[in-house]
Amino acid sequence: MIQRAEAKVPSRDGVVSFDLENGDYIIRTESQEYSNVEEPVSIDGEDVEVTITLERGFA
Repeated sequence: MIQRAEAKVPSRDGVVSFDLENGDYIIRTESQEYSNVEEPVSIDGEDVEVTITLERGFA
C-alpha cells in the first residue's frame, strides 16, 4: 500500500524533509516552472535520503 504524507514547500536551498513511518511512498514534485517528477521510495528502518533534480519546463 502506498502511503501519503503532507505536502511541503521547499526551503530557500530547495530542501524538503519528512519524518515518515516504514513503508512505500511516491515522492511527487509539482511546479509551475519545472517539470513534474514522481519517484518511488521505500523506508525500512533506516534513514533514507532522496535527491531529485528538477528540469526547467512545464509538466
